[in-house]
Amino acid sequence: MITVKDNSKSFKKALRIKTEKMKKAIQKGLGEASAFQVSAIRYRTEQKGKDVHGRPFKPYSKGYIQAKRKRFNDPSNRDTTPKNFVDLNFTGRMFSSLSFTTRPSRGIVFFKSAQQSKKAVIHNEGLGRMPKREFFGISKIEQKKINAIIGKNIKKALAWV
Repeated sequence: MITVKDNSKSFKKALRIKTEKMKKAIQKGLGEASAFQVSAIRYRTEQKGKDVHGRPFKPYSKGYIQAKRKRFNDPSNRDTTPKNFVDLNFTGRMFSSLSFTTRPSRGIVFFKSAQQSKKAVIHNEGLGRMPKREFFGISKIEQKKINAIIGKNIKKALAWV
């Protein structure tokens, strides 16, 4: 006589637990990836003066440079280190408004303030007299890093130990 033992209940339970771990890992990975992207945008733009493709931004107009110098000479100005490149930073409000959130299947990078969001669109798209300075996006290198961040979290959740 052959006896068959069914372990489907324990397998289903283990699978259910693994599914929950996977959902949490994806959510954690999306959070880490979104935080990374906010940081990458700020670093690339404010510290390097480069767009999403790694190119330097188009230079500021002469009028804007004069306004920025005037603000720099104002003692109430917080930025004490003027840069020799375009960093899209006059008051600091736009980048301080840059944030992220996550949903079950995506990470969302956005500006918390509607006014700062509008300003970002004008810079990014080059609307009106503003030259196009595409800073809000994901570069190919950043995409690879995001994939690695999410992959690391999924791989960790898939480990059966």
